[in-house]
Amino acid sequence: MNLRLVAPIDIAGMAVAFPVGIGLALVVGVVLNNALAPKRNPLLLVGGFALVMLAIVLDALACKRRETESRKRSARGIPISIACGILIGISYPVVTKAVAGPSSLGPYAVAFFYTLGTALCAISVNFLFMCKPLTPPVSFSG
Repeated sequence: MNLRLVAPIDIAGMAVAFPVGIGLALVVGVVLNNALAPKRNPLLLVGGFALVMLAIVLDALACKRRETESRKRSARGIPISIACGILIGISYPVVTKAVAGPSSLGPYAVAFFYTLGTALCAISVNFLFMCKPLTPPVSFSG
């Protein structure tokens, strides 16, 4: 969740970017986890999936109805939020796979490797976003 949602929250606002990004991450993560290990109740999954998708769509529609001057800016944040949600959702099955099975990692090892991966990714992503920012650039002192 860390750096992936910072730019969409700055562009579209917390009320739009967070529900879209995290809701989509939840949907993608549950669908991928269920595809890898289908041992859950499909009726409950489809019901939850439908409710989360309805919430995401209603949030996007509410964003469209906001005032006209911020419409262009917040509309730009929705696709970035969607991409962030997909990226976050893809990480759930990887973590689930790491804690399950005969040669699984313990919770502290999973947390360590997840943090290590996030830190290594943040270095490259921060450099990329410093070169090509999604929002207007800010000086270091700012």
